Amino acid sequence: MTDLRERCADLARPVLELTAATVAAGYSSGPIDRALGAVSDIRKILAAGTDGIDNEAYLAWHATASTLLAEVTEHLERGDAHAAREKLGDPALGLSKLTIGCAGMPGW
Repeated sequence: MTDLRERCADLARPVLELTAATVAAGYSSGPIDRALGAVSDIRKILAAGTDGIDNEAYLAWHATASTLLAEVTEHLERGDAHAAREKLGDPALGLSKLTIGCAGMPGW
């Protein structure tokens, strides 16, 4: 069991890496591997589940995060970093609920 503070701390680095790498990948294909690595790291954290977390925004994001990451991966594997960035910014599926849930936590 974990709490929101710990989970947000675990996610801060790979989410930042994913965001930065998708921006950089718009200018060069090199960062795509970094972005895919960050997706893998986020998936490992998601696999820990949500026991001990009761933040509604985080739970809403967690419920759709696998779909988000699958779609981002698909775009990145096709070399479409712009579409991956758009998906990360999607208000319904993207990172907005995660950032609301983790607001005020270290690294956010």
